[in-house]
Amino acid sequence: MRPVIEVIGVSSSLGGNVRGSELGPSAIKRAGLTSSLEELGLKVKDYGNIKPSKRSRRKDDPKAKNLVDILHESKQIAEAVYRCIKAGRFPLLLGGDHSMAIGSISGFSRAFDNFVGVIYFDAHGDFNTPQTTPSGNVHGMPLALVSGQYGIPALSMQDPIDPTKIAIVGMRSVDPAESGLMKKAGVVVVDMKEIKSKGIIYSITDVIKRVADNGRSVHLSVDIDVLDPTYAQGTGTPVPGGMSLQDLKNALSLLGVSGCVRSLEIAEVNPLKDPSGATVSAAVELIKAFFSL
Repeated sequence: MRPVIEVIGVSSSLGGNVRGSELGPSAIKRAGLTSSLEELGLKVKDYGNIKPSKRSRRKDDPKAKNLVDILHESKQIAEAVYRCIKAGRFPLLLGGDHSMAIGSISGFSRAFDNFVGVIYFDAHGDFNTPQTTPSGNVHGMPLALVSGQYGIPALSMQDPIDPTKIAIVGMRSVDPAESGLMKKAGVVVVDMKEIKSKGIIYSITDVIKRVADNGRSVHLSVDIDVLDPTYAQGTGTPVPGGMSLQDLKNALSLLGVSGCVRSLEIAEVNPLKDPSGATVSAAVELIKAFFSL
């Protein structure tokens, strides 16, 4: 019996410098997400949207903007994911900027006693720290934070996850210092050059073997900017040369049938930059591809 899908919205853009991603969850829901999943024979429960707290009065750190508020928000996300999994449901998170991954990965890791892996589709590395970041935007830091790469205990909920069990797929924009940190930590990187050379099916099959070994439970995180802007214009930091919508759908279908993925999130959908609605529609298609088989 397939678990109930619990949809958890994260209505926040605190982690980036572009407004609009806070509207992503509601836009995806309005595009027919629930009915699309129910047509697949799935039961869907709507948790509602987690919204950012009132802005902290503490002086902002230019190297980690809004971090106090983001960590507060992340605790709410983590608790929602943890409770959802413990209730036997499948968390489907809709974002929202990608700093949401701090909370989603933390709650996921806690639910599975830290025996977890992360498959992270993104045009960027998201492995910066306050020492390496050129922007100070926390949506470029979640993987470094949850894997213990700098001295902030993310949410005091669990030990840092093993960075060698993180796979970043579709990356094509990375800062030099960030790249060095990723290599030192042993993060698995499948960049666009490798995907174009080996093909998406081979690449994802290899990622599953490396990240989900010995029965590890996997959190799947998809930043919509992993797609080429041709397919996903409506996002805060688009990067040319990305994945096609069909390749990403094929990848998510393969991950869906693998049985190792126990939660899914779609991040950085920005309706304000999506006048045609194509990016929101792509998000719904990707979710359907994951659950369809």
